[in-house]
Amino acid sequence: DEVEPRSEHFRTRGWPCLVVWESEVEEDLDRVISRVESFQKGVGG
Repeated sequence: DEVEPRSEHFRTRGWPCLVVWESEVEEDLDRVISRVESFQKGVGG
């Protein structure tokens, strides 16, 4: 059952918006994750 495991991975971390970046995630998951983490730090404080 390979139903978007990456999107599910983001949902468990509270990042539903990452589903939009599926094509970019295919390229480099770690880069996307680090960018979102730094983005959330800037937004959430």
